[in-house]
Amino acid sequence: VERGKFIYSDYFPRSARLKIFGNAAAGKTVKMYLDEYLEICETRKLSPSTIGGYKKCRSALASLHICPASELTPAILKAWIQSQKTTLKTIRNQLSFLRSALDEAVTDGVLQINPVSLVTASRYQSDKSEAESSNVV
Repeated sequence: VERGKFIYSDYFPRSARLKIFGNAAAGKTVKMYLDEYLEICETRKLSPSTIGGYKKCRSALASLHICPASELTPAILKAWIQSQKTTLKTIRNQLSFLRSALDEAVTDGVLQINPVSLVTASRYQSDKSEAESSNVV
């Protein structure tokens, strides 16, 4: 303890005092924050269609699920945006949901700044719906 190498959560992972002595949220993944935010939305009694839309967003963000929230960077998000095959509007909706969920990580002290707020979908992704609509006869 004197050397500063004692990690409370390693020895007492289920302790009620973990929030006092150790950052219990530090190991949470992106999916855990997405799930937590969905629960918050359900508690707030948001409309079923909104909840349904958020669940679709959560599924679309599956490639980010296992990433620890503390390790999510704008570079990872940039690569994710560039890999998407959907329209710009859909990507923006998904990023909006992710941003709201990761605001909880900022509140928990896991992130200093929400990495979603540092990326712009339109910078890394062209609007596929425009390209498709120009081919309509």
